[in-house]
Amino acid sequence: MTQIYTQNDLVRYVFKETTKEEESGIEDELLVNNDLIDFYIDASEVTRKLKELDLEPSEKTVQAILDYSRTVGVHS
Repeated sequence: MTQIYTQNDLVRYVFKETTKEEESGIEDELLVNNDLIDFYIDASEVTRKLKELDLEPSEKTVQAILDYSRTVGVHS
């Protein structure tokens, strides 16, 4: 039986959440499926850009959270 791979499978592949067997099948499919390769390129670009984002909270934000935590802890 032929396995059909979807965009959902490809997202799991991009995030390295597939088995070795799935990886092999997806890689074979990428060689012949233009729609899937286009999606792979887009998904890879998005994940690359996400990794470049500065996802750390500012010092001001951290301080506000700590201040709030201290005030809530006093009243508890």
